Amino acid sequence: MNMFGAETEVYAIARRWIECGWQKGQSEVVDLLHAPNFVDHNPAGHGSDNDGFKEGIVQLYAAFPDFHARIEDILIDAAQGKAAVRWTATGTHRGAFMGCDPTGRVIQFKCIEIVRIDNGRIAERWGEWNPVELLEQLRSQKRRSQRRTGSKRSCRPGSSQSDSASSRKVNLPRILVNGEGASVSSCGSETPPDIIFVK
Repeated sequence: MNMFGAETEVYAIARRWIECGWQKGQSEVVDLLHAPNFVDHNPAGHGSDNDGFKEGIVQLYAAFPDFHARIEDILIDAAQGKAAVRWTATGTHRGAFMGCDPTGRVIQFKCIEIVRIDNGRIAERWGEWNPVELLEQLRSQKRRSQRRTGSKRSCRPGSSQSDSASSRKVNLPRILVNGEGASVSSCGSETPPDIIFVK
């Protein structure tokens, strides 16, 4: 396969993975696109294999039934079979998540996904996002609700439902391009994502 053909394949697989897995919540995307020995390097509390990844999608959509992922950029490094996807997540908090009871709040946060593709299948995944960004949105809504009802339950450090993510180190989004770190800035553009081929 020539370089252009490899770029096209990596792009198509990465885009389909985001659209089916994150935009539509189809956990069967794992069976369609993941390698049997798939490894998730940032499993966020789930197993690092295919079953763990499926579990993560199911739980995410249980908490945010209208969850949507808007792709902002896709960068391709065909030589390494890698794609980096920057996307914005939105959804309405309808189920328990990160230790917080449902708030009904519409949330938004940014994500960076890097996948390595081998023989037409996703073999590895690295995901970077800021859980504090999401947790603060859920907590701010909960604080308003508590002021109205006098309740002091959930989403507070030290409570019975406090979130373990609040004590974890938060990694800011970064992309590795040919072995060098590059900061990624957020963009609220509604235009189609840029495709940048890295030789």
